[in-house]
Amino acid sequence: MVPIRLITDDVSRRITYFYSKPFYTSFGLMFNLCFGAPLIVFFGSMGGWIIFVPLLLAWAGIFYLILSVKSKKIKKAKEVYEFGYETTIYFQGIDYNYSVQVNGAPQPVILLRINSETIRVKTFNQRVIRAFDVPVQKAYMMDKYPDIILPENLFSMNMANPSTKLRSIDM
Repeated sequence: MVPIRLITDDVSRRITYFYSKPFYTSFGLMFNLCFGAPLIVFFGSMGGWIIFVPLLLAWAGIFYLILSVKSKKIKKAKEVYEFGYETTIYFQGIDYNYSVQVNGAPQPVILLRINSETIRVKTFNQRVIRAFDVPVQKAYMMDKYPDIILPENLFSMNMANPSTKLRSIDM
């Protein structure tokens, strides 16, 4: 029998928070807005309606595809939470991928052990790192979506309030 967990507003908000990226970090979206829209207006004004309408439709299609990828992933994660099985995951540590760097920092790679399998989660997202850094925790998984692992720590983490300012002090 498949366990069913109900999705409350808090669970839905936490899953969306976990999988959402800040608006400015989505390269495809920003590139599309910064260069796609002005190019369509420019070429549309040069070529008239015959050029403008197909360009606008193509741009809208690309924009829709970029936005739908995230919403599909969130929808799948909610399905995993609701119908997935519960398993125990073990945090093995954090390794670093030096071939991928952002601002000189290497990409963190989270090493997890699930059953007898080692899984590597590559991310720059601190929310993902904080969700998986508990030594032993339960997680929700589904064979249908092997790329989605929902750690139980996700549902007890403090969510950052976007209106609060973060102050860093280097010592």
